[in-house]
Amino acid sequence: MDLIIIILVFYFIYKKLIIGNSNLTMFNKVAIKQGFSNIRNLASISTKYNLISADAKGENFLFAIKIGPSEISNNDIIAIYERAKKIHIHNVVLVTDYINNSNIIKKLSSYNIEVWDRNKMLLLLRDVTEITSTTVNAQSNNILHTSNASDDKCEIEPPFDPIKDGRTEAHSILGSLFNKPNKL
Repeated sequence: MDLIIIILVFYFIYKKLIIGNSNLTMFNKVAIKQGFSNIRNLASISTKYNLISADAKGENFLFAIKIGPSEISNNDIIAIYERAKKIHIHNVVLVTDYINNSNIIKKLSSYNIEVWDRNKMLLLLRDVTEITSTTVNAQSNNILHTSNASDDKCEIEPPFDPIKDGRTEAHSILGSLFNKPNKL
């Protein structure tokens, strides 16, 4: 009986290490093939996920790569979404083997989190131009889709350049004595 328990423990440890490493290894190959750059490991929110940020063609991505056979919970989805929101990333991708819970699928869809399963990653490795969509919500076939920035609170102030704006008023005592061009 003890031998069976020991074998089962080793099996689950082996399975956890193999599945977690295979998702990460396959993701690294996909990232290189798809032309992602600036790939960085981020501090993880849980021991169940590796968080990686990457850039591609002007878009920022946050990848949450699931480690091992553990289930995805609603709290995990909220934590991933909050982390992406905190670092101002609008393209969030969950990399996993499979999802079989309809509540989790609805939750991912409501947070606009794309899912890459093993089949999607194999398609991305085969041919960049012929990608079929296996996302939770219907998006374009290209992985670089337009991000939804409607909830972004970042404010970027317009640049201030009085010469380019056509202003001619001088802000110094001597400046009003000389003629300045309206534009360069």
